[in-house]
Amino acid sequence: MPYAAGTFGAVYAGTALGEIPEPDRVLREAARVLAPSGRLVIGEFFDRHWIPFGRLHRLADAAGLHLTERHGPSPAYLARFRPCRADPPGHQRERLAHSDRDTNDGEA
Repeated sequence: MPYAAGTFGAVYAGTALGEIPEPDRVLREAARVLAPSGRLVIGEFFDRHWIPFGRLHRLADAAGLHLTERHGPSPAYLARFRPCRADPPGHQRERLAHSDRDTNDGEA
């Protein structure tokens, strides 16, 4: 994206990430352009291009984004992430302890 790092307070992708050939690249760019206190919200529902929540979570972790909230089952969910740099020490472990990160989403 042709924007400086830390430009945006929010990035939203509603049922779009599965349509993009390189979702990992999109997540890395979203992490880069988000302000330190910014948020990324991803919404997905089951269709032929759907990204299961478990895969999204792994891709987001690799892109430097931490899950802060999730609603809905894997086939139809909303997930909110923040850049890792926005989390105070220990905060991430607390959030993950309360999330359903290990949800079985049909992936091996």
